[in-house]
Amino acid sequence: MTFFGQGMRLLATALLAVVVVRMAIPLAAAEKVPHIKICFYDLSRTLDTPPTPLKAKRAGMAAKVLLSTNADIIVLAGLADMNDFSTIKKLLGTKFVFAKAVSGPAPAGFLTIFSKLRPTSCETISGLKYNIKKNTPVPVGNDFLEITFNVNGYQLLLFAGILKNRSKHPKYSQTNMRRYEARELRKLATAVLRRKPDANIMVLGNFNDTCGKSPLNALYSRRSGIRRRLFDIRPVDHINVAWTAVDERRDEYERIDYMLVSFGLVPEIERSMSRVVAFKNWRSISAHRPIVATVSPVDAKPWTDERLKKEFPYCIRYDKFPVGVKENK
Repeated sequence: MTFFGQGMRLLATALLAVVVVRMAIPLAAAEKVPHIKICFYDLSRTLDTPPTPLKAKRAGMAAKVLLSTNADIIVLAGLADMNDFSTIKKLLGTKFVFAKAVSGPAPAGFLTIFSKLRPTSCETISGLKYNIKKNTPVPVGNDFLEITFNVNGYQLLLFAGILKNRSKHPKYSQTNMRRYEARELRKLATAVLRRKPDANIMVLGNFNDTCGKSPLNALYSRRSGIRRRLFDIRPVDHINVAWTAVDERRDEYERIDYMLVSFGLVPEIERSMSRVVAFKNWRSISAHRPIVATVSPVDAKPWTDERLKKEFPYCIRYDKFPVGVKENK
């Protein structure tokens, strides 16, 4: 080969390398994985009573709050009917490409999901029953939602539910009913964890009880091995207060809305970006405040059992680790 030919070959190789590098830049940018923000909000105006239909002003205020969270996935409870669902869907806009609503045989309003990410599956879990008295099946009042997402190969599974409220039942203890419903919700997560112990699972919703009561104990499952438990991330607001709802009949501010996560998901929760959303005039929209969790969708190194026990005593995030503490170290 002549000197001229060798020069042309080297030039062509150099030009090809430049093209490859230039093509690699947008490819690398496309591979960047965003955070996933998940918001739960119950729009019920009062506790333990059926939700009332949204009027235009309240619907607009609720949508404004939801959009301000920049959530990618919104799980919404306390909608009275499908008209409310359609109204919120329209107000949230076209960025939310997926939406679904479910109720149940004795619903405390509709349970819905709105998402900017298309799930790989979204199943309604209906027809579940339990026995408080032998051979007397009682239906779970609200259907559950099982939603699976795949974000750049990262698998995230959400189980959403509303447990029986605290209104009296003519036959059974409302606490017992809520505990049995909690067991049914927990069974869904347990079945997945038996197949895949490191699964990234979040169980979220209005569980209508505080964290020391039996329904939450059923969900935490503290008697299970530490890697089979669910861990309460306990978001807090800007002053480290965790309550999520007010019961004005008893002048009590309670934490009854939850995001519980599996052993596999704990390391990917960004605590500094997870919170109870505080804003003015919140009571004019709902008796509840929204909660937000942020997930870093890359499977991280699992926490040690010692760290889990330290930061989640009794399966609940300890106050010593407030908002602002850096995660995943």
